Amino acid sequence: MARMAVILYALLCIAPHVRADKLIMNDGRVFDGEVTPKGNTVLVVSALGTLRFARSEVREIIYDKELQSELDRQMNELPENVIPALLAGAKWAHNKGLIDDARRLYQRVINVDPANAVAREALGHVLVLGSWMDFADAVDFASRRLQYGLHRSVIEDILPILESKAKGPQQTEAVMEIRARAMLQDEQFQEAAREFGELAIRTQDAHAFRYESAAKILRDNPDGMYILNNSYPPEYVLLDISDGLIGPGPVSLAEPVALEAALHEIASREIDTARRLIREARNLESIDARSARGLTAEAIEALDRADAIVPSIARSYRVELTRRRITAIRNRIDAQAQEFDNQVSTLGSLDMSPYTFRDKIRSLIQMLDSIRDNLNEVVRIANPYQRDLVLELSWAKGDLGRVSEMRQELTDALDAR
Repeated sequence: MARMAVILYALLCIAPHVRADKLIMNDGRVFDGEVTPKGNTVLVVSALGTLRFARSEVREIIYDKELQSELDRQMNELPENVIPALLAGAKWAHNKGLIDDARRLYQRVINVDPANAVAREALGHVLVLGSWMDFADAVDFASRRLQYGLHRSVIEDILPILESKAKGPQQTEAVMEIRARAMLQDEQFQEAAREFGELAIRTQDAHAFRYESAAKILRDNPDGMYILNNSYPPEYVLLDISDGLIGPGPVSLAEPVALEAALHEIASREIDTARRLIREARNLESIDARSARGLTAEAIEALDRADAIVPSIARSYRVELTRRRITAIRNRIDAQAQEFDNQVSTLGSLDMSPYTFRDKIRSLIQMLDSIRDNLNEVVRIANPYQRDLVLELSWAKGDLGRVSEMRQELTDALDAR
C-alpha cells in the first residue's frame, strides 16, 4: 500500500522539465511550448507568453516525447489492480492532452474492474438495464427492443439515460429517432409526428426527407390508421412467408413495421414517377435531346427522393439510367474516335511543312484529350455500381490505357520535330 502511494505521488508530481510540445497551425505556423487543449481552444505557454487559439485553427499537436515517455514509465511500474492510481493517471493524461493514453488507462481500469463507473463514463459508455455498453451499441439495443414491440421499456428505462448522455448532433439525432419510434408504438401519434418533424429540421443529410415523410404520414393520419395498398415486406410475398406480413388494407402505425411499410409505398410512388419520366425521355431523345436531358434530370431527382425515404430502393433503376448515360457517352466517343482515325490517315498522304505538321499533331492530341475526358466520365459514373457495370468499366479503363499510349506517341513525335 505504501508503494502504491509513492508511485501515485510520483505520477502526479513528475519532476518539471522544459516542455517542448509543437503546435502546428493550418496556415503552417509552428509554436513551441507547453500545449494544453481546453474545449474548443488550445493554450500554448511559450517564450511569447500564453497564447490561445481556436481548435479549428490547429492542424496537429506533437507532444513532448519526454512527457510521453515519463507517463509510459510510471504507468508500466503500476500493478494492474491499482485502480486509484490508474484513474489518476488517466485523468492527468487527459488534462495534458494525451487523449489516446488516457483512454488506454481507462481501459486498463475496466480490465480489472468491469463495473467501474468512472472509467466507463470517461470512455463514453452508458449503463443500460444493468449492462455497460458503448453509446452506439446502446442506441442499437434500444432499436432492437422496438423491433420486438418493447416500447414501454425503451421509454421508461432506456431513453432517459440516452437523452442525458447524448453528446453532439449525431448522438442527439439518433436518440430523437428512437424517441419518435417509441412514441409511435405507444400510440402517441402526434408526439411522434412532432419528433419526426423536428428531426427533419435538424438533420442536414438525405435522412431529412425520410423524417419529413414520416411526419407527414402521421399528420395525414392522426388516428394512427393507414391503408396499405400492398403487402409488406415485399420479399415475404415472393418467398410465400406469412408470419410477419402486414397488409394490404388498414394497419395501425403503432405496429413495429407499419411505418416502414408506409414509407416503402411512398418511395415506390417516387420510383413510378421516375420510370414514367425515363420513358418520356427515351421517346424524346431523337427529336429533342435537350428536353430529354431535362426529363432524365427530373427522374434522377425522383430516385433521390426514393432512396432518401428507403435507402437503396432505387439502385436497379440508377444502374439502368447510368448504363443509358454510358451508351450515350460511348456514341460520342465512337464518333470522336472515327474523326481521329480520319485525321491520322492524312498525316502520311499530305505534303506538310514542319509548322503544319506540328499544328496537326497538336490537334490530334486535343482530340485524344477530349476522348480521355469522356472515358473518365464513364469511369466516374460507373464506379458506384462496379458489380453491375463491370463490362462498361473494363471497356473504359482499357480504352484509357490505349489513349494514354497514343497520346505519348504523338507527344514524342511533336518533341522530335
